Amino acid sequence: MYDKYTTDAVVLKVLPRREADLSVALFTRDFGLVWASASGARKQESRLRPGIQFGSKLRASLVQGRSGWRLAGVSPVSSVTDPETFARLTRLTLRLVQGEEQNTYLYDVLEAAHEALAQEEKRPLVELVVVARILYALGYLSPESVEEALVAGSALEQEVLIRAEQGGRVLVKTVNEALAETQL
Repeated sequence: MYDKYTTDAVVLKVLPRREADLSVALFTRDFGLVWASASGARKQESRLRPGIQFGSKLRASLVQGRSGWRLAGVSPVSSVTDPETFARLTRLTLRLVQGEEQNTYLYDVLEAAHEALAQEEKRPLVELVVVARILYALGYLSPESVEEALVAGSALEQEVLIRAEQGGRVLVKTVNEALAETQL
């Protein structure tokens, strides 16, 4: 008998597998990046199907077996409103995160980005701050290289966006240098 784990997650990528299955990249609060298989999720009558959409925030029930993680159930919370920007953030996350490792700060950053992109204002600025926070969470940016207020905490409050706007060129240069250091 396998244990069932229920955790909050953000869907980073969905890939079709076989006739009716899906392979899903989830960034979870408790386990970090998890690739899980969802058997029969592409079938019309599947209960998993509505919840497994790119960019959705959900409550996932996962079972870890011999061959990896399986998605046993989902409860959708919300879906992303700006899929293009969120796709760029998830591509960066998938390229930089290796293996399963709990990183609650990075989960909180992705969750805050999910919520902030729902608002129409300052999406490019939100994206810049989130990229800086992803790089900071994974050790590519040091606290000395960016203003502490930009990477402290995970919420994207108005004052954080104002500070990012004021130091815009410097922040863009710092983020670009850190991205170059990742050698991607």
